[in-house]
Parts: sequence; structure tokens; C-alpha cells
Amino acid sequence: MKRMISKEKIILKNNRDIILTRDNVLVRKSILNMLPATFVTSFLMMFLFMVDITLAGIFFTPVHIAAIGTAMPVIMLSMAFTNVIAGGANLLLTTALGRGDKEAANRMFSLGMTGPFVLGIVFVVVIELFADPLVTLFGARTPELAEYAAAYLRCYALMVPLNGINRMVGSVCNTYGHAWKYLAESITGIVTNVIFSIVFIKTTSLGVGSLGLGSAVSCVLNVGVGWLIIRQSHIPLRLKLYRYRAKELLEVMVHGLPSTTDSLIDSAVAGIVNNLIVANLGVAGLAIQSVV
Repeated sequence: MKRMISKEKIILKNNRDIILTRDNVLVRKSILNMLPATFVTSFLMMFLFMVDITLAGIFFTPVHIAAIGTAMPVIMLSMAFTNVIAGGANLLLTTALGRGDKEAANRMFSLGMTGPFVLGIVFVVVIELFADPLVTLFGARTPELAEYAAAYLRCYALMVPLNGINRMVGSVCNTYGHAWKYLAESITGIVTNVIFSIVFIKTTSLGVGSLGLGSAVSCVLNVGVGWLIIRQSHIPLRLKLYRYRAKELLEVMVHGLPSTTDSLIDSAVAGIVNNLIVANLGVAGLAIQSVV
């Protein structure tokens, strides 16, 4: 009997012994510990994307609100592609940890940090060069709307390289059981977003672009706080430069694509919807739709 019990127990040593038994006590406790923080974090992310719309309604006009709604599908499309790498790398990271392969886990961590940044830089260059035709494609059918949407898009695009990193940091924090710390980082992001956006509105002549710049700067701070959490929590992952084989990159894409397919579809549909609303209801209709 004792031999059977000993075979059912898996002892993992990480500063203390944790025992997994047949009734999955550890799994149940882990879920109960992570669920509240993970749920609140996801809920707060909804408010993060509402900050710019809300501030535009306070400081600007309905045309500016419509401009944000026009530019947002382009941003979401860019972020979806960078999140393919972050999501796939995190999934393979947790798989590597499960089989005890620390080197493979570190490779995926490094790819999840550097890959979205490099791809994000590519998107920034494309957006900065082609912001005007992009916003026109996604529904900016009047010169005024196109001007505001392009201004907002060019500033907001600066956060695209950091968004994937932020997602990777959050996923790693959750994987290692630090969901509450990541919740604190999310709250920091929302608060600093509001503060910086208002400061830029009052001190610059960027107009609605101030909101995009505020979001980008707050994202920089978010990544810094997340990295600090990883180091202070003694998470045994280090950022290194690796050479990745084409097979590895393809595997990351395959694992990451399912979780971001909905965002890719949503962005494409949003562009079609924006065009239909502007054509039939005008800029005012698009402003209402953006708020909703």
C-alpha cells in the first residue's frame, strides 16, 4: 500500500515541497487562487481600451471619437499578429516547464519577448508610412475624419511592439502563480494611461494624437513594472538571444494562431462595418458605434 501511495505522489521542489495527489488538491487550490485576479485583470483590460474613447468624449468632439473607432481596427490587427508569437511561445513555454526542460522554456520566453517586439517595429514602420490610406480603407471617408484618425493611429502605433511583450510578461506571471501581481500591473497601466493622456492633451498640440501617445507611454511603464515583477518574484527565466530554427518558429505560429484568429476576424469585420456606417449614417453614426 505504501509503495502504491508513493508512486501516486509527485514532489516538486521550488523553495518548498509541493505534493500532488490523486484528488488534485494543488490544481484546485491553484485555480481558486488565480481565478479572481485573472478575471479582474481581463475585466480591466476592457476599460483600458475605453480610456481613449472616454477622454475623447470629454476633451474633443464626436469626430475625434469616430477617428479613434476608425483607427482601432488597424491597431487591433497589428496587435493580433504580434500576439500570435507571444501566445504560441507562452503555450510552448508551459509545455516545456511541464516536462522539466528549462532550456526550452527559456528559449520560448526569449522568443515571446523579442519576437513581438521585432514584428511590432515592422508594423510601426508600415503604419507611419501608410497611415492615411489605412484609415481610409477602414472607414475614414471624409478629409477631417481621415486627418484625425491618421494622427491618432501614428501615435498609438508606438505601443504595438510593446503590447506583445506585455502579454508575454502577464502570461509568465500567471504561469508562475503571480496573477495578483500582474493585476497590480494592469491597474498601473490604466491609471498611467489616463494621467499621461491628459498631460499630453494639456501640454502638446497633438490633438487626438495625445491619447495615442499617452497609451504608448503607459505601455512602456507597464512593461517595466512587469519585468520588475519577474525579477523580484525570482522567476527563473532570463532574456537571451537565441538562433531559432524555421521549424521552431512555425510551431510557435501554429500554437499561437488559434488564440488570435478571433481578433484578426474582428478587425477585418470592423473595417467593413465602419465603411457601411459612414456611408449610411455619416461620422456621427460612427462616433456612436465607437462608444457602444
